Amino acid sequence: MKINVLSLFGLCMLLCYSVKAQSFSGKILNANDKSPIPFVNIGVVGKGIGTVSDTEGNYRVILHDSLKENYIKVSAIGFKNMVYKVSDFTKKQTFDVFLEEDVVLLQQVVVMPKVFKTKVLGNENNSRSISAGFLSNDLGSELGVIMHIKKSPSFLEKASFNVAFNDAGIVKFRVYIYHMQNGIVDSIILKKPIIVEIDKQTRVLTVDLKPYNIVVEGDFLVSLEWIEVHGSDKINFCAGLINGNSMYRKTSQDTWKKVSPVGIGFNCTVLYEK
Repeated sequence: MKINVLSLFGLCMLLCYSVKAQSFSGKILNANDKSPIPFVNIGVVGKGIGTVSDTEGNYRVILHDSLKENYIKVSAIGFKNMVYKVSDFTKKQTFDVFLEEDVVLLQQVVVMPKVFKTKVLGNENNSRSISAGFLSNDLGSELGVIMHIKKSPSFLEKASFNVAFNDAGIVKFRVYIYHMQNGIVDSIILKKPIIVEIDKQTRVLTVDLKPYNIVVEGDFLVSLEWIEVHGSDKINFCAGLINGNSMYRKTSQDTWKKVSPVGIGFNCTVLYEK
């Protein structure tokens, strides 16, 4: 009987990989009352390996031995971040994470100007002839657009996301708003999570930002993040070949990258003093 040496070698490599790549799971809980925290971002920093906890705080992530010197970050709006070395995190198959609530100081009251101007920032592309979607179906995948403000301070009124097509049906997203620092995506501005849904009929997803009292002093990024499993069906957003100020990241805690030269149809309406 002939033995294909290359096939045998490939099988051995596959078996070695499967031994070293293991699945780790657990729950993410509130340290105060042990209640589950839904939709928490957990992932290896900058490596494109991560996920989002479900509505009961459960998570599952696959980690390889080669990552043992890297770090896993667990983050959620309203809670303090937790960071673990992968080698410590993988000492047991089940790893529960307890997040402490982050005490938020009351922000300084900002008086709205009596005479103001409205401006739409970002991309108003609404043609379905060109479209773009998420890099992957991984939970925690994000797609965003940089908003360049015209005057500081600016008050955020609403965010709009133009949908080209939706084969997935009802899908849940989280809206994030980030500070930009020297062209790099920086800290999250929001103090409360914004969870939204779309269905197959949704053509423009509009999110009212007034209740969140968001004031920006410089450029910022508005993004949508996958937070629930939706299968392999795709959702694409309207896009154009100008205003290429779009960003993406593959999953939770991954590095942000530029989408070039496509401009995704995300925009934000702001108010500022006239």
